[in-house]
Amino acid sequence: MFILAREAENINTIKSYFESIIYNLISNGLKYKSKHRKPRIDVNVNKSNNITYILVSDNGMGINMEKDGKNLFGLYKRFNFDVEGKGLGLHMTKIQVESMGGEISVDSQVEVGSTFKIRLPHVNKPK
Repeated sequence: MFILAREAENINTIKSYFESIIYNLISNGLKYKSKHRKPRIDVNVNKSNNITYILVSDNGMGINMEKDGKNLFGLYKRFNFDVEGKGLGLHMTKIQVESMGGEISVDSQVEVGSTFKIRLPHVNKPK
């Protein structure tokens, strides 16, 4: 289930990038789901001081941050070969976030899940 928070109703940004970012993080949460529990994905949005904060959390396989964290957003980097992929999604997501003036980071634990944290500055719509 996906519930859009009121804070997300008026995010001024590049729509196609924003949709791609959210789609990629949600689809990764499903693609890399745990074999031991039903998948759960939470999307939270908050605004504060001209910054939009987006958290996308899942209870999936998780990532070994000590081993793979420094390469996580690298081009063609893959860490789980049991699942189909090319290693483009997180790299593209990072490029899109940064092109909008934002930042992305992740907290993750193996067999606990991952939380991607996105920080986007507000963009004023042209008049």
